[in-house]
Amino acid sequence: MNVSKTITTLLLVLFIFTISWAQQKNDCHLGNGKERALRGICSHVISPELYDGEYSYVTKFKKAAGVTPEDSEEEMYRKIREVWDKYEDCLICDTIAFSLRGGSILKAATVSLNKNFYNTVIKWGVNLNRIDTVDGKTVLDFIQDKIAINPPNIEFYRAYYNVLKEHGAKHAADILAEKNN
Repeated sequence: MNVSKTITTLLLVLFIFTISWAQQKNDCHLGNGKERALRGICSHVISPELYDGEYSYVTKFKKAAGVTPEDSEEEMYRKIREVWDKYEDCLICDTIAFSLRGGSILKAATVSLNKNFYNTVIKWGVNLNRIDTVDGKTVLDFIQDKIAINPPNIEFYRAYYNVLKEHGAKHAADILAEKNN
């Protein structure tokens, strides 16, 4: 009887794990409709390519947002912000080119020194204050950590720390303190 009970318990645990994993995957399943365009977005942020004078990540976000040539610049930004907000938890990088598995694409842009991506997302007005579950930090915290280790490209980190802060980026501790007040 103990063996039967153990097997039943193990099967139940496996079942629950499978359901939670499938739910997590379904939440970020980018396979239906326009949002499919966001698949592989990390590689486009880490190693951007120009197509017809536009960075590949811009093209992918525009496609996911359903931007049309008739859209004004502000309408395009609004549509992209909506897609960003809707799929923000899916805009994470699990790639060999980025050591923080599960970190946001903002952090991936930091590691790849992609100032053009930062300039673009600031222009779009997207959320710069996501606290990643993988490390409990925002992009501002992440950059501060990079500055602390005094890398050869410290000036890039200092500059973008200041730029992001000027555009509303915050530290996780500040965000959590605001929520508690």
